[in-house]
Parts: sequence; C-alpha cells; structure tokens
Amino acid sequence: FLRQLGWVPGLNWGQEVRLPSSFDYSLAGRDQMMSYAEWQRLGVAAISGASLGPAEQKAALLVPSGHQGPAFLVTQNFHVIMRWNRSEFYALSVGHLADRIAGAARLHRMPPVETIKISREQVRQLQRDLLALGIDAGEADGVLGSATRKAISRFQQRTQRIADGHLDAALLVAIREAANGVMQQMVE
Repeated sequence: FLRQLGWVPGLNWGQEVRLPSSFDYSLAGRDQMMSYAEWQRLGVAAISGASLGPAEQKAALLVPSGHQGPAFLVTQNFHVIMRWNRSEFYALSVGHLADRIAGAARLHRMPPVETIKISREQVRQLQRDLLALGIDAGEADGVLGSATRKAISRFQQRTQRIADGHLDAALLVAIREAANGVMQQMVE
C-alpha cells in the first residue's frame, strides 16, 4: 500500500536529531527541504552520533513539541505516511513505532509534559488574531496545522522569542493581547 503511495524502498521515514543550542528554528517545517549535508553544516546531528545519511538526501526538520521537545529530520517517505493521515503527530508516531518494532531505542528527548488544550474555536480566534497582526496563518479553519505554526513562529520572531512555532498558554495570551492592541488602535 505505501509503495503505491510513493514509498521509496531503502529510505527511512526520518530520524530523531540533536540541534545546536543556537539553532534557527525558523528553518523548521515540512516545506523547507535541505540535504543532509546542509543540515550537518548547520550543526544538526544524528542522536547516535553517526552520519545523518547520504549527503545529497533531502529532509525537512520538524520540532512538533517546540524547542524543548524532540527534533526530527523527515524524508520523502514521511510525506508518504502523511498521505495516509495528514497529521504530523500521527506520521511521527507511525515512523517511530516502526523503528521501535525493528529494535530502535526510545526517543532520546521526550516531549515536555505541559501541553495546551485548545478548541477549534480557540484556534480560529488565534488565526484571526495572527491575521489582525499582519501575519498570514491561512484560512481561519480552526486547524492548528503547518500554516498556523509558521505564523506562530513569525510572531515569535517579531517578539524576540525562540521561533519554534510551538504554542503554549502564555504565547496564546500574548498573541491575543497584541491583536487586541492593534484592534484598539484601529478604533482610536
């Protein structure tokens, strides 16, 4: 089934990686494919300490839990998994589970325990708030997808935060307050 969707035999789905402390998180996202050689030049390293893989192999960096959680370089085969289910979390879970079944170790860096529970309507409001701030988050559809995470990252950059695109409760409040400030200025 996966081969029919474009799975490349012999190519892994991805791997957990270690990022340097000064890493530019704006480089993360499925739309930013670079070669393993380019990632290595930026200080990205395989958890095992071995080579990431063939220098010319393209991969994208994902940081699904922000800078405090695990980081992954994902290949074309990761995108094939996503054709089955559009959730990055699902595809990462499937890939990691397959690795564990094959004998790989657990994640080196676990996701942080603190997670924010946010409703679809809250995500819509977040998307509208980002738009009010002049940051395109895509359609206000209530889905906290890659376009919204990119927009969160741009807000983080503007406000001198670590631009990892990860939303927590304090950041949600900061975006709402900033949008309210813009709206108030428009009224005055």
